[in-house]
Amino acid sequence: MKLFYTLIFLIVLSLPSKSQQFIWANSYDISNSNEVAALAIDINGNTIISGVHNASAFLPYTGNCYIHKTNQEGDAIWTEYMLGDIQIGDMATIENSIVIIGQSNGAFSFQGEQYGGLEPFLFLMKIDSDGNLQWFHMDETKYGANTNLQVGEQGNIAIQVRGQFNLGDWIWIMDTDGNILNTKEISATQSMIVDLAYFNDKVYLNGGFSGPSSIIIDTVFMPLPNIESATFVLALNEELIAEWASVDTTINNRDGRIEVNSSGIFVYEEVLNPPFNLISAMKKFSFDGELLIEVKAPVFSNAISLYPDMSLTSNSLGLMVENDFNFNSHKVMLFDLDLNLTSEKVIEGNSDLYTGQIANNGNDFFIAHVFSGNLNFDNEVSLPYNGSGKLPYIARVQMPLVTAVPDILPTKEGLSVYPSPADKIITVRLSEKPSSPVNLNIIDLRGNKMIRETTSEMITEIDISMLPSGVYIMNAILTNGKTLRKKILVR
Repeated sequence: MKLFYTLIFLIVLSLPSKSQQFIWANSYDISNSNEVAALAIDINGNTIISGVHNASAFLPYTGNCYIHKTNQEGDAIWTEYMLGDIQIGDMATIENSIVIIGQSNGAFSFQGEQYGGLEPFLFLMKIDSDGNLQWFHMDETKYGANTNLQVGEQGNIAIQVRGQFNLGDWIWIMDTDGNILNTKEISATQSMIVDLAYFNDKVYLNGGFSGPSSIIIDTVFMPLPNIESATFVLALNEELIAEWASVDTTINNRDGRIEVNSSGIFVYEEVLNPPFNLISAMKKFSFDGELLIEVKAPVFSNAISLYPDMSLTSNSLGLMVENDFNFNSHKVMLFDLDLNLTSEKVIEGNSDLYTGQIANNGNDFFIAHVFSGNLNFDNEVSLPYNGSGKLPYIARVQMPLVTAVPDILPTKEGLSVYPSPADKIITVRLSEKPSSPVNLNIIDLRGNKMIRETTSEMITEIDISMLPSGVYIMNAILTNGKTLRKKILVR
């Protein structure tokens, strides 16, 4: 039996990888959908989109909002509506639950209940897998339209909120029950955070500022350039104390994006090459702030803001951007973790000014946007348009199977997993007792997270009896950002 599984394993590793391709695209009957403002995917691979619909055509979009959930094949499961004068800021998932942040310009109703009063307020709400409200948080002293949130490995939520009148930035750390655990004021007036990442309990921010002076966050100095404005990357530790910042020159970095995993910190931002040459820069930083790689993203123009979105898997970085001036072409660019462009997937057809949204489940990417004419997804999938006004869509880019996964074993930090093949229980052994909790993830060859555990011990037993037979990867994510990996055979 051991020989049989060894042969299967070798066959899997020797199969030629299949290129990335769109495998489906579905549209949804949500009338006059102004936007897809947020996209998230739950632990079961279900996809959730939200945004404003039936509002005026003028920015910013405010009005009634939809929350729409589909299964892994893009088939609709349910749709819920928030009725009021609302803007969606961001959305994320915790296991099967959904967390949404936004701004309401007065009271709104959800499932027959009213929330808020006459005054504008930031809202944050968590709903379960069936769309039912679990908790609701509101703050009349904050502004929720240009906000971001991300869920960490332990389930806590990192949130970037704006001050009243859209001035200044604060960071909140909240638990899964909606309790605020920690807060941090970045700047009361000067900064403009545009994106946030949360990894190993540390917060990473991308944003910009234009003066009238330089900024000091704790002991970290961020200088204002001599010409134009600053774009920055800022790292906060577990206590939300600034550790380091990287500053560049820009005209307006309102479209910056940041993603983080164990490989490093990945940033998209618009930087200025003097005198007035805008560059859409892709950057990779180490966890101590060293700029490792910087390349120019192959976007179609440097003359306009591209409203991009970015998503990161264990081995790929996806960027969705506008692809022409007429809003009838968009592009998904895929990079490896050294920022080499590996693929460009073009979506042709009448769409919208905004680029749309991109997220991932395992190694596969999902995109969502609105459209008002037939779409062609890189000559692999087509999506006919039937209706009036803009409709939202979701499409899935399937990535090739992992064809080789090297073990990563730093000199002083090792990982062993036994037995292999296994069918009921595996034992995970670290080379030494960790000083803080280690995340243990069992991932299939498409990158789907099958089992997740946390340990503070050298030796941990994990029940794998529910896993189908096959090849899996054990990831041990340490608090210093390093990842240890081992292959597992399950019979």
